[in-house]
Amino acid sequence: MRQRQEQSEGARRDRLSRLWEGFSVNDVVILGPEVTKRSYGLDLCDDNGEAILMDGVLVAIEGDYARVRIGRHQGKMVPGCGPMVGELQLIKRSDIVRVSNKPPTLWGLAKDAMAAAANRDGRERNSVSFWENA
Repeated sequence: MRQRQEQSEGARRDRLSRLWEGFSVNDVVILGPEVTKRSYGLDLCDDNGEAILMDGVLVAIEGDYARVRIGRHQGKMVPGCGPMVGELQLIKRSDIVRVSNKPPTLWGLAKDAMAAAANRDGRERNSVSFWENA
């Protein structure tokens, strides 16, 4: 019985190491459109219909999930303190697209997200379209 449990735990560790291969804590990662939808409450895309993909810093890997810190303006600026910044999300591996070679982006209002993504990706800046979640 104990031997089976040890084999099972070894198989689980192998699966998780393959799942997170190529990712390390403190990597800047590009996140899939589901993360943008959770963060803003909207599907965001540019005029070409491409989803706006947020990025964040991989803080911890916890089994099948990772904690990612997204630089996000939260609320109004307070004199002498500035805006509240940051959002920590528990992200599935399937919602992480790739590692980025750029520094993390500071995400503002939904209307500014396209400019932030275009600047990060070196693309032409278009307007942003919104679709409310159904």
